[in-house]
Amino acid sequence: MGVEQVAAPELVNLPEGDGWWGVGRGWAAYSEILTQRMGEQLTAVEADLLCSAQDIAQLAVRGYEAGEAVAAELALPVYLRDQVAKKPA
Repeated sequence: MGVEQVAAPELVNLPEGDGWWGVGRGWAAYSEILTQRMGEQLTAVEADLLCSAQDIAQLAVRGYEAGEAVAAELALPVYLRDQVAKKPA
């Protein structure tokens, strides 16, 4: 698991290991730079593929089976966003 982040494509933390797939709209917009940065770690890119609730549920099952579950009252949301609203100087 990596650390959640919002970053420019040239600053994104790269995952360890090989066999990664690039999916989602970010790959449509920044395919060239991301593909170059990942090099041989990248197996394929499917920019039109988006995650669904079913995909997230499958990941949750894997995490649960790996003993990574926490009690519901300990589950906290993670909000990621760039500085969307900026105050005038």
